[in-house]
Amino acid sequence: MSATALFFSMQGSAIAAEPAGGASSVGVEEIIVTAQKREERLQDVPVAVTAIGQTTLQVNRVASVTDLNGLAPGLAVRANAGGLSAPAYTLRGAFATAAVAAQDRQISSYIDGVYVGGTRGAVFDLPDLERIEVLRGPQGTLFGRNATAGAVNVITRDPSGNLHFRQEVTVGNLSQLRTRTTIESPQIGILSAYVTFVHDERRGDVRNLGAGTVFDRTSPVQNIVGRTTSPNWLGSKNANNVFAAVKLAPSDSFSLTYKFDYSHNHFTPEARATLVINPTDFVGGVLNAVVAAQPAGGGAFGPVPLFPDFKRPSAVNNAWTMPGFVKTAGHNLTMTWQATDSLSLKNVTAYRQAEALGISSIMGLDGLEYRPAAKAFFTAPRAFLGGASYAQALGANGGLPAGSYFAGYEGQSYGKYWQVSDELQANYQSELLTFTLGGIWFHSHELSSGVPGFAPNVAFSPTLSMLAPGNVQETVQNTTSIAAYAQAEVHVNKQFDIVLGARLTSDRKYNDFTFGGTYNVAQNTISGDTLTQNAYKKTKPSFNVGINYKVTGDVLAYAKFSTAFLSGGSSGPLNFEPETVASWEAGLKSQWLDHRLLFNAALFLANYKHSQSAQSGTNVIVNGRSLSQYGVVVVDNGSVRAKGVELELSASPVSGLNLGASFSYTDTTWLSPSPLLTSNGAHPAAPNGLPDFMGGINAQYVTPPLFNDATLLFRIDGIYQGKYRNSALTDFAITNPVLAPYTSTPARWIWNGRVALRDVPIGPLKGEIGVWGRNLSNNRDPIYTLIFGTIQANASYQQARTFGADFIVNF
Repeated sequence: MSATALFFSMQGSAIAAEPAGGASSVGVEEIIVTAQKREERLQDVPVAVTAIGQTTLQVNRVASVTDLNGLAPGLAVRANAGGLSAPAYTLRGAFATAAVAAQDRQISSYIDGVYVGGTRGAVFDLPDLERIEVLRGPQGTLFGRNATAGAVNVITRDPSGNLHFRQEVTVGNLSQLRTRTTIESPQIGILSAYVTFVHDERRGDVRNLGAGTVFDRTSPVQNIVGRTTSPNWLGSKNANNVFAAVKLAPSDSFSLTYKFDYSHNHFTPEARATLVINPTDFVGGVLNAVVAAQPAGGGAFGPVPLFPDFKRPSAVNNAWTMPGFVKTAGHNLTMTWQATDSLSLKNVTAYRQAEALGISSIMGLDGLEYRPAAKAFFTAPRAFLGGASYAQALGANGGLPAGSYFAGYEGQSYGKYWQVSDELQANYQSELLTFTLGGIWFHSHELSSGVPGFAPNVAFSPTLSMLAPGNVQETVQNTTSIAAYAQAEVHVNKQFDIVLGARLTSDRKYNDFTFGGTYNVAQNTISGDTLTQNAYKKTKPSFNVGINYKVTGDVLAYAKFSTAFLSGGSSGPLNFEPETVASWEAGLKSQWLDHRLLFNAALFLANYKHSQSAQSGTNVIVNGRSLSQYGVVVVDNGSVRAKGVELELSASPVSGLNLGASFSYTDTTWLSPSPLLTSNGAHPAAPNGLPDFMGGINAQYVTPPLFNDATLLFRIDGIYQGKYRNSALTDFAITNPVLAPYTSTPARWIWNGRVALRDVPIGPLKGEIGVWGRNLSNNRDPIYTLIFGTIQANASYQQARTFGADFIVNF
């Protein structure tokens, strides 16, 4: 998980949040982006890029990366199972998860020009955004490694030099309270600054039937957790965020800007629910027997219902789930110097860190009591097992006393991460040539493990409330990357450009993987674990070539060929090569009817090789056995081809009215799926987790002034995500008919809206009051369905409808 969750986007390329020039003017707002490492009009950039405005962010209540789903053409986002809300993206045929420390993500992320790596700490708020750019397609030349499918570039606001105060208070259902306070200083000599504090809390939307269950994870290694109690509500949040910026500008040509961000979020993981258990599966049969042994109304850890209707329940038993936290902090020092009218220099030095703890249900089957009948079933010798019991076959301690907790498949994860980087960049511009030259050094250190001293997963066995240390899994990875890049745009004439770019990247990864071990009570230590060390060293080039043709001042056509790669590495017992992509793209950017209508389109064909696929170890078979003990592993899924179209439309037909729409279609084919996923080719396979169709519509109207400068704003957004497969095996419904109803996630629309009275004079202040709703239709569909091998199916769900009111004061 990257160390930020600040990925916000806007439906449609440059679908303006407000009409250009305010409510009384007509036309689509001009947006400036830095998709090519320099400021340009979005409509002049030969890149498929989506930008955001504050109104879109506000109406869709985007608070973290998982709220981005559907807000850019083709971009789907969901939270992985495991309690840390680690985001998984899909874009242009890539399924980007980075669920393990050894793997990077096919969609790279940046904050103020700084690449953000790591698998922890991606979910936190960042106030004072200036804009956010979602770049679609390979960005290997300018944005570097790990951008095979796209990049997300977050730009925060610089100090303005004007005295300013802003106070926001939001209240809503689910006990929501959000406050934001911004204080900005006037220009004092060469110095200007501001600071913002945000507090955001809300109650979860699903009640926990296993609330009050206690586990003790007091560790002999590093005591992070100790004794904890399962919460009453699932999906709760209580976050504090600070952002500060200081700018020194001794001249018009030179500036030095320092930015600091800090976030601390205490949360409870979202609800996961079991849909069905497969009675014909070996483990599924065991779980069914344990469920059948539960007393009416539930045992010591609460009732354990199943939810076959595939809709969000109002209550579920997630007794294993405990409160978690995510802490992140970042420092950024940016120097810019306009050396001449044609030449500018920029240097960005940065440091980021993150720490995260997540304890949650992965299977959604919690609260099982190890009843006497269950114990008798679990420990009885079986002839078909050669006299062994189910407990012995599963490596479980069946001798624990009746009344103990019986685990389905549970997770308990911990991680720490830090990175430091420096990038130097030069931009030259003349009538004949636009040229960008840069170099970057990056180093990171990441620890990913279970709760220190404990296994990351507890599975299919009884356990005491005082958990036994041992059987650890810990990955420590150190990464160093050095790269140089250059891109030239040759202006053949006023209409025709030729673009040539190249990048050379050298990666070094050193991975220590510690596995196993038992707890020595007398010495209070864990011994007998094994250490595996792997090194990955690779130097790889990326390049792009393209042509741009300015048909008119408002119509740009472009075509390009580009390459990029995703760094390789090792995951548990598996090594994986770098993923590479070669992509063809043709695009159109256009404005019509005196800038009242904007239409952008992109056609693409991407060929991936050594496609990296993060899979549940349960679904990966090596030498006839699954790798379930490793949780998640990365496999080489061979070659993948993705082709499609992305369309964006924005219109401002009359004063105050803006309309927007986006559409994407992606056809993805696995050309040579991994035999580790298909039982050596015994089962046909196709892409899972990738919706073919995505899109959205929005409408906004701002009235003329009602009194003084006060106006009313009306905004509605609809986000569509198409149906997609949950299992990669296309014959899964035939071979496992009990699980057949859950092999696909249905298509859905999500509607969000806001009405606000703005710029109301309150003495020397201006105020705003707004009412809003998110998921207005209270859609209850699943957002992430996990087919757990052939054992069972479980799901997490679209967040319940929320609504509330905003109160804002500006000075």
